Amino acid sequence: MIWTFIDPDYVDKNIFGFRHKIIACKVARWHGKSDIRGFHLNGWQTFAELLDVEPRNGNMLKESVWFIYAAKGV
Repeated sequence: MIWTFIDPDYVDKNIFGFRHKIIACKVARWHGKSDIRGFHLNGWQTFAELLDVEPRNGNMLKESVWFIYAAKGV
């Protein structure tokens, strides 16, 4: 997967269970090789979302695609 860092202010801290704020956030398109529910990234909280819009550049997608968000926060 290719990770792209995004502005932490674009993501709701409550999705990841952080109390105060997100320090770093990145997103990657899911490769689809296994069940997305089993994905884990050491040291990061993760969240998966099925999207119609590419979160890294805002372009519309031809079909819905799973993306993984990973964040570090407090």
